[in-house]
Amino acid sequence: MVGSDPPNRDVARFPLLGADKSELAGLEAVLRRLAISISSQEVMEIITQAARALLHADGVTFVLRDGDRCYYAEEDAISPLWKGKRFPMEACISGWCMINGQGVIIPNIYADARIPHDAYKPTFVRSLAMVPIGKDNPIAAVGAYWSRLREIPPPELDLLQALANAAALALSHVELRRARRDERELYNAEGSTHQRPQEDPTPPTPALLRQGLTTSADRHPADGQVSASSESTILGDSAALPANAEDWFAPVMRPHSPTAYAVAVTCVLLATLARLAFGWWSPAELAPFTTYFPAVLVATLIAGVPSGLLCLVLGGALSLWAFMPPEFAFAVRSPAHIVNLSLYVFSSIMILWVAERYRRALCRLRHEQGWRTLLHKELQSRLNNTLAVAQAIVSHTLETSPQKARKINRRLAALIATTRFAGELRQQAVDLRSLVESELEPYGTARIKIKGPHIGLEPKLSQALALALHELATNAAKYGSLSVPEGHLAVTWSICAGQVRLSWAERAGPLVATPTKRGFGTSFLERILSDVDATINMNFEPEGLVCGVRFAASSAIS
Repeated sequence: MVGSDPPNRDVARFPLLGADKSELAGLEAVLRRLAISISSQEVMEIITQAARALLHADGVTFVLRDGDRCYYAEEDAISPLWKGKRFPMEACISGWCMINGQGVIIPNIYADARIPHDAYKPTFVRSLAMVPIGKDNPIAAVGAYWSRLREIPPPELDLLQALANAAALALSHVELRRARRDERELYNAEGSTHQRPQEDPTPPTPALLRQGLTTSADRHPADGQVSASSESTILGDSAALPANAEDWFAPVMRPHSPTAYAVAVTCVLLATLARLAFGWWSPAELAPFTTYFPAVLVATLIAGVPSGLLCLVLGGALSLWAFMPPEFAFAVRSPAHIVNLSLYVFSSIMILWVAERYRRALCRLRHEQGWRTLLHKELQSRLNNTLAVAQAIVSHTLETSPQKARKINRRLAALIATTRFAGELRQQAVDLRSLVESELEPYGTARIKIKGPHIGLEPKLSQALALALHELATNAAKYGSLSVPEGHLAVTWSICAGQVRLSWAERAGPLVATPTKRGFGTSFLERILSDVDATINMNFEPEGLVCGVRFAASSAIS
């Protein structure tokens, strides 16, 4: 990269190229670096350096679309080209790539009419390859240059396009982080005491980060593959904030605002009307400040200490003027009046203190809940990202065996769907059969028997069962019946005596021995199911693991 990274950056742990500098090793290293990049500038530097090293080019440039002009934002070359300059779209080969949405190979720039020859004469460039970033509406391009005339093979163009796709994905994640940071800064500006460090210190790039990115390697339904750069796979649900995120990130009401003071005045007026009503209804003499205590509490909880103080002062003044003899005069005639006024002020101050502490705790909890939700979605997105990158590596490694690549990618696509289901915060019922089939689909259906009626599960129960089935399936694939070709698995369930009974039975797998000590998997299964009032019984039989899960039929929707 151009320049040096700060010493505490995790990105420095990964070299850009492998020791053998092979194409695959270099591509994998680039993907690792892009996965942890935190700024658009870093993404551009990684791509330009990587493209130059992998393609043995004499220069690589990263061009952004800025309205009707091309902005040469970054370059890595043997001598400067046009970094920092802007040119009309029609006058650049990068503009041609973005307008037409396709890559181009030009072995001799002076033999191609699309090249502005006069602009290239002062440079070292003789041959070039250029690809767009984004499929439907390209908003950037990456170009590699050579100082000699050369025939550029199509695989090199494919490799350059793969880097462009990776750049599109990384820039999408940078923009997602920027949006989340803006949400947190907005919350902090409205009164939060918690500050978060900024993640992307660079300014937004022109036009690029304001648009959605969909690269040229999209989903192929025929083979089940989900591209590493597919927006539906990588960003998917994590790109959107939760439906009630505004409730989590906004305080109850901003103190010192006109609305906050209006709340205080409203509370005082309502308390005064209540005091008049009670005084008219009850012939007995009432304490003058009775109805103003709840007014102070409500105003402080809703709008903060300034609003509560205003309510305290206005309520005390009105009581002294209207409800303490002599009426309609600010006068204290007896020690009892002094005691009443003092108790009112002291009690109101205590109410202010308690209400403000409660209000701050509520704001902190709401903020932390919102932060946990965003972190959950970010982790879910990164896991989907890792699986999708694995798909890209499989496709690249097995490009000479497309049938094997399709088979593996179908399983990876099913695993991505399963992982997304386990991580989603669902609000609707889920069918038990669909849940079991989704969890076991990555392992094929030839050796797996699934039998049971359709039963609708409540969201929390379906979440717990998804995690439990995922844990059992993973263990079966690593150590149990699904780890050997002759092994098989049966998952059946039924409703009996007001309970749903689910059976997980592995057979013909490796010899099973009862564990001598309690493992994390067993504890995890029991804990996750106990939270939804379900129980699990595990029997380590020699032929294979047999599990029984029970939960109340009232938790299911038949």
